[in-house]
Amino acid sequence: MHINHLPEDILISIFKHTCYMEFYTTNQWEEKLLLLSICKKWRVMMLPMVYNYVSIFSTGWDKFNENTAGEAISQKKSGFTTTNATLFSENENLYLAKIMHIHIDCTLKPFPSILSALTTLESNARKWPQVKKLLFEINHDIKALRLNESNNVLDECNIDETVKRLTILLPSLTKIESKGIGQNVNVCALIGCLTANYNQQATHILSYSRLTGTGTQLFCKLKHLQIDFECNKGYQPPRASSERLEYLSLRGISHNNFWSCFANKNESENIKFTNLKTLCLNYENLHGAAREILSFPALQHLEVFSIDGINTVFEHGVFPQKLKNFTLQGTIETIDLLSHLKLPQTSRLKMNLGYHPFEENIDCFATINTISSKADQASVRLISKNSLDSYAIGTVDCPALTTLVLFAPINAEILVKLIKRLPNIYDLSVSKLQHAAILDSDEFLFPNKYPLCQAKTISSSIEYLTLRFTKGEIEVEKATLFAKYLLLRLPSLKTLNAGQLPAAPIRNFVKKQAIGYPFLEKTCFILKGRIGI
Repeated sequence: MHINHLPEDILISIFKHTCYMEFYTTNQWEEKLLLLSICKKWRVMMLPMVYNYVSIFSTGWDKFNENTAGEAISQKKSGFTTTNATLFSENENLYLAKIMHIHIDCTLKPFPSILSALTTLESNARKWPQVKKLLFEINHDIKALRLNESNNVLDECNIDETVKRLTILLPSLTKIESKGIGQNVNVCALIGCLTANYNQQATHILSYSRLTGTGTQLFCKLKHLQIDFECNKGYQPPRASSERLEYLSLRGISHNNFWSCFANKNESENIKFTNLKTLCLNYENLHGAAREILSFPALQHLEVFSIDGINTVFEHGVFPQKLKNFTLQGTIETIDLLSHLKLPQTSRLKMNLGYHPFEENIDCFATINTISSKADQASVRLISKNSLDSYAIGTVDCPALTTLVLFAPINAEILVKLIKRLPNIYDLSVSKLQHAAILDSDEFLFPNKYPLCQAKTISSSIEYLTLRFTKGEIEVEKATLFAKYLLLRLPSLKTLNAGQLPAAPIRNFVKKQAIGYPFLEKTCFILKGRIGI
C-alpha cells in the first residue's frame, strides 16, 4: 500500500509528528523543507505545519567561572544565535508563522542574549503579523546562581524599550507562555510589562513564576491563566474577568486575599466564575481565609494541593451538583481535615496522600472511605513509612475504589485481606511487599499435602497487579510463592507485573496448573528478563 493511499487524517497525524520539534535550528528546518518537494499533495498539507513555528536560540553571551574563593565571575564572551527566521523571510512565508519560541541559555545575565535574539528577529522582518503565541524560555546556570545569590546579580537593561520593540514585532499576540524567568527579577518585570501591553487581546497567560509589572489593567479577554505566587504573601495575580475565565491554575499560594482580582464591577463579596471549567489550587504555608463567596456553576475539573494549610475554598465555594474530575493531593492530616468539609460529588476522584509517622493517630482508610463515598470511581496513591496493619485494613469500605497504588509497607497476609475488602478494584500496585507468617505455613511449604488445585478464588475484579519489594523485607522464593498463591485466586487477572521475580518458576507453574485453571493461559506476565508467557 502506497503512503498516499492512507486516509488524509492519518497522513496529517504523521506529518504533525514529523514536523514537531522542541525548537529548530536552520539545518533541521531545511530537512523539513525537503518534504514539501515530494508532491503537490504533500506540499498543500504540510506547508502550514512546516512554517508554523519560528524558533530562535540565543546563548553564550556571558561565561561562568569560579575563582579560588568559590565566587562566581561572569565574563564576556562571543555568544551565538541560531534561528529559522531567515527561511521565513527568504521564502516570503511570514504570514504562515503562528508560534514563536525564544529560547535563552545563559549563566547569570540573560538580557544580552535576549537583545541579540530580538535584533536577529527584527533583521528578518519588522513585524510577524500572524504570530499568536509566544514561548519565552530561559535556562540558567544553577551553580552560578547559587554562588551569586547574595550578590543579586541583575542586568543593566531598558525594560520599557525592550517591551516596545517586542510589541511592535508581535502585534497579534494572544497567548504568552514563560518558563525559567523567576531566576531574574528584571526578566519577571520584562515579561510582566510585555503581558500588560496585550491586556486588551490576551486570551492565555501561562507562567511558572510570578509576573511583576502587570499593573492594575483588566485582561478583559483572558480565558486561560496559570501563574505561580512563589509563596509571596503580598502577591496579586493579573486582573481578569471571572465571567470569561475557563481555566485557572494558581500555585504557591500562601494567602487568600487575591480573589478580588477576578471580581467584576457588579461584584463585591460574591464572585461568580460563570464559564470556569478547570480550577487548580496549590497551597503552601497558607495564611488567612477567603472573604468572598466564590461560585463555580460550570466547573468540571477541580485539583487541590495542600500540605500545611486548609483550603478554605470549600468553606466559601459554591460548586455544581457533580464534577467530572476531582484531584486531592496532600498529607493525610490535611486531607482528613478537608474530609469534614462540604466536598462536591464527582464522577472520578483521584487522591495522592502522604502519610507521615507523626500522623499515626489518623486512620488513613477512614479518611479515604469518607472522601471516596462522594465519587463514582476513585483512585488512591498512598505514601507511608508505616506498615499497614490489620486494624487499618479492617476499616476499609470503599466500593468506588478502582485503583490503588501503595508506597507503604504491607505484608502478604494483610494484602490478601485488603484485596478481599476491595471487590471493585481493577488496578492494584504494591511497592513494599513484606514477609508474613502465612508464607511459612504448610499450605505453602507442602503443596502436595495441600494441593494448589483446591485453592478458593477471591471475589475480586483485579485485572492489573504490580508486586515489588525491598531486598531484606522478603525472600525472592517467598515472594514467588506468594505470586503463585494469588495467580490461582484471582481469575480476573490479566497482567502480573513482578519484574523482580524469576521467569522460569512462574512459567513452569503456569504450564502445570493451566489444565485446572485455564484463565492462567490468558494472563500476561512481566517478570525478570521476560515479558509475556
